Amino acid sequence: MQRKKLLLTFCLFLALLLLLPAVALAHPPSRINAVFNPETKVLELSILHQVGDPRGDHYINSLTISLNGKVVIEQVFLSQFTQAEQKALYLLNDAQEGDVIEIKAVCSKFGEQTLTYQVE
Repeated sequence: MQRKKLLLTFCLFLALLLLLPAVALAHPPSRINAVFNPETKVLELSILHQVGDPRGDHYINSLTISLNGKVVIEQVFLSQFTQAEQKALYLLNDAQEGDVIEIKAVCSKFGEQTLTYQVE
């Protein structure tokens, strides 16, 4: 019985050591910058997310845009624009002054960042 506990503890420790580097390299987007132009109805996004290779397996995987609590845009990416950021432009015809836009960016490896933006 004691031997089984020791073996189980060792296996858990080994698994933790193997997984730790992958988690340490993965990180959520650091910041979302958003600008909405009320005249053109265009939402311009810049999601800051530093990665080694934007065409590799670590990038901004998806964006979800909600307007007043209703999802209006969902986009999945296969890569990131540059090593430092993902960029996107969206036309939000229905957005009016006072509306709330919520932007959620999800990393392909780990984590997410959300920004709530009020249309002025």
